[in-house]
Amino acid sequence: MMALCGCGSQKEEPLKDTTTGWPDTKAVEAARMVGYDGKQMRGAVDKALDKTEKRNKELENVTKE
Repeated sequence: MMALCGCGSQKEEPLKDTTTGWPDTKAVEAARMVGYDGKQMRGAVDKALDKTEKRNKELENVTKE
């Protein structure tokens, strides 16, 4: 009977609501369900979006001058 206690389906940990980063990239964290590091991937996407937004603001400032 004790041997059966360890058997069964493994429960996946539910996604935690993180408040850091872009709300649009929250779904990227679901990549952990297939073996990827979702938090790392979301962080990379968030950094790229931050850089893009910064660059866009710089370009807007240049065009306003």
